[in-house]
Amino acid sequence: VEEHQPVIFTGALDNWAPADDWRPEILNQTLHAYPVDVHLSKDGSFYTTVEMDGTTWAVRPAETTMTFSDFLTISMMPNTNATAYLEYTSIYETLPPLLDFMEMPEFANFLPLRMINTWAGPGATISCLHSDSHENILFQVVGEKEFILFPPEEKAFLYYDEKPGIYLTYTHPGKFDWKKMENDRRSNIGDVHLHEANLTTHPLLSQTSPKRCKVSQGEAIFLPGSTEIAPPP
Repeated sequence: VEEHQPVIFTGALDNWAPADDWRPEILNQTLHAYPVDVHLSKDGSFYTTVEMDGTTWAVRPAETTMTFSDFLTISMMPNTNATAYLEYTSIYETLPPLLDFMEMPEFANFLPLRMINTWAGPGATISCLHSDSHENILFQVVGEKEFILFPPEEKAFLYYDEKPGIYLTYTHPGKFDWKKMENDRRSNIGDVHLHEANLTTHPLLSQTSPKRCKVSQGEAIFLPGSTEIAPPP
């Protein structure tokens, strides 16, 4: 293991509640009435950018509040026109019963614990190129997640210029609109969509050395602060 490098831990959830206890129908027995803030995207992309009126905007998803039970219902509907996603949901503040499902492993003791958040969705969501200033350990409870990781020193090649914010708004059933927030400046979202990267428009990408990895159910990944994170193309 190298200092300040990402690392994947196997068997990271050995002392957690078994995988069957994390099934939606089991979680719903305990969490069904808890209110949660749900983010909505029309194509499953989060932390992305959009070109509009000659400007590159940093996109934030639409937001709404519903019960955990309703979130599960819309997440499992086969023909929805919006992707529902829980992100940055505090377990301490929003879903405290989940604390009984988990136990921090010894390898996590080297980091001060500042927050425990959960992400959950129907699958096939994409978080585009972005960075977090603090260290993270992601525990993969169900399914798998793929990453493309860039070292912090390559940030200058990933088009992280400051961008004004634009918010999606959502009106049922399936109408999305834009709300510009020019005073909301974002500098942690790169202007590169790696699933459709083009070296003609983003030539600096040729100077990067990304690492691609997959975190499977029962594993965890340590991400050093300021690591640049993106989904695979």
